[in-house]
Amino acid sequence: MRESAYVLARLRATRTAPAALVEIDGVEEAARAAARRVVPVAGATVRAEVALGWAEIAEPDPDAAEVVVQRLTPSALSTLAACFALCWPDATADPYPGVATTVGEVLAVAARLNVNEIWGKAALLHDLPGAGYVVIAGAAPSAEVRLGPAVAIWPSGQLALLRRAHDRLPIDGATG
Repeated sequence: MRESAYVLARLRATRTAPAALVEIDGVEEAARAAARRVVPVAGATVRAEVALGWAEIAEPDPDAAEVVVQRLTPSALSTLAACFALCWPDATADPYPGVATTVGEVLAVAARLNVNEIWGKAALLHDLPGAGYVVIAGAAPSAEVRLGPAVAIWPSGQLALLRRAHDRLPIDGATG
């Protein structure tokens, strides 16, 4: 097996990898052949890394019967909305990595969305980081929260929809 295939497999398995791996011959070509793209995902607290996103023309349709997509519970989805509200205050900017906030601030905004504290904390500390939507650094409640690499690889069509709905995020009274 070619080394580029191992790099793509690593990206699929670990979500991100050091950016230097993209310099291996054939990685970006192999990604294109698989209808994928290599996306840089470096931010304020993240070393230079890359992630594997879908090519614009090959984005899976989450409503298609044969596509299995990760579904968030309502409390996790509301907690993610709180993260977006605090970490992405400017819809014209790229959402990743956004600005830093704290676990406590996210849980306070999630509570305004009627998210039970226990469910919000479970989503924020387990479900959302596990899916790559957020990155947590430090210990709760003052741990730093940023948007994660899964946000960096969102297809532009989905990001455009989110930008149009940005004004509906729960930002009134948000401190981030």
